[in-house]
Amino acid sequence: MKREIQDVVRAIVSAEPRFVSTGRLLSLTPVTRILRGVYLERSSSPDEFHVWAFVQPLYVPASTIVFSLGRRLGGSSHRWRATDAESLIGAIRSDGIPFIVDNDTPERLAAWLERRNDRDGNSLEAKAWSFVACGKFERAIEPFDELIAMFDEDVPWQRERKELSLRMRAYCLSAPDRARQVVGECELATRAALDLAAT
Repeated sequence: MKREIQDVVRAIVSAEPRFVSTGRLLSLTPVTRILRGVYLERSSSPDEFHVWAFVQPLYVPASTIVFSLGRRLGGSSHRWRATDAESLIGAIRSDGIPFIVDNDTPERLAAWLERRNDRDGNSLEAKAWSFVACGKFERAIEPFDELIAMFDEDVPWQRERKELSLRMRAYCLSAPDRARQVVGECELATRAALDLAAT
């Protein structure tokens, strides 16, 4: 199946040269402060795969690709086959690209998250950090407060994220230049972790 997936990826890049591929990941170029892409995810069937269109703000600390701000093309349970390349390209053009292009800046991503009004941790974190990234520090306070209340301090990684969120909230109130600096540092670290440093 690996060769067939590579064939699908090549077909997508040929039809939509704005994408560059790294394995199953196709990133819309240029890669800005928000990674915008399409990902071909393995499914339980060796001959089928799911396709995600997603955005991931690079200024939010992360060590992996995260699909929480995305959608599966064709629907949540739809599976694609290597023979579906033409219809997949159509779905990417009609549903994937408009979604990822519309969320290309911290301001636009924050506005989209406000409209969506999801209360899950990933959405709140992306919203809070997006407000900081676009200099709307006071708007970041409410999502940081909601996010901080969700963390379980008995879970080490959640305790670390809570501490970072508390620091960022404090910086937004009293040291916005430091908040902006931390956003820049996190963006560089996330780019490096995702091997996007040179893009």
